[in-house]
Amino acid sequence: MTNNLFLLPVLSVLFIISCSGEIIKEKQVLTPVIPLKFGESHLFTKYGLTVEFKKIDTDSFALIFLLQNDSTENDSLPANINEIILGISLRSEEVDSGFKLIFTDNYTQLAIRSIKSRFEPLFHQAIEIIFNQSFNSALNTVDGIDPEDLQRYSSDKFVTSRMACIIIGNFEVGQLEALIERYFHDRTVGTGLKIGFNYPLDNIFFKNTGIDSTESDSLSSG
Repeated sequence: MTNNLFLLPVLSVLFIISCSGEIIKEKQVLTPVIPLKFGESHLFTKYGLTVEFKKIDTDSFALIFLLQNDSTENDSLPANINEIILGISLRSEEVDSGFKLIFTDNYTQLAIRSIKSRFEPLFHQAIEIIFNQSFNSALNTVDGIDPEDLQRYSSDKFVTSRMACIIIGNFEVGQLEALIERYFHDRTVGTGLKIGFNYPLDNIFFKNTGIDSTESDSLSSG
């Protein structure tokens, strides 16, 4: 009798666990899979960040972060403050020549081109550059701006609702969504209006330079 009383709660727990497992399996089955053919694009937003991915058959990749330029008179900072912040961060991080900064009226680009096997570490390095608030070098090149100004501007303006990420290469959508999840789940979304980036994906060209090519000039933004 005592043994039966002991077995009853154990069996109940096992039954609940098995039912939970079936529910989890059912949810996994219902998770949509987005297979893309070469040449197709996929646009999604995660944690406020706009991500546009184009799948192409290549052993390399192009990764571009776009940051909206928005320096007003109230900021008391120069109009190219995004470029200044990223430039200082680049020097602080001592990144390789695969990174390029391109400044336009509408946004600042942080562009990277390298081989596919280096995608995740370079993605991580780019995130460190964008959200680096130490600004521990080259401050003497920015007249009238101190580290506190840069940190304040970075915290206020470098938020995911003002950013877009362009990825071109031979990846799976789920792989990229997991990457965004890993690096942006704890970032500030921000309250600014989402702008339309409308980045021309067809203007990005790949040179056929082989598997070990990391040339910085192999990325063209048109």
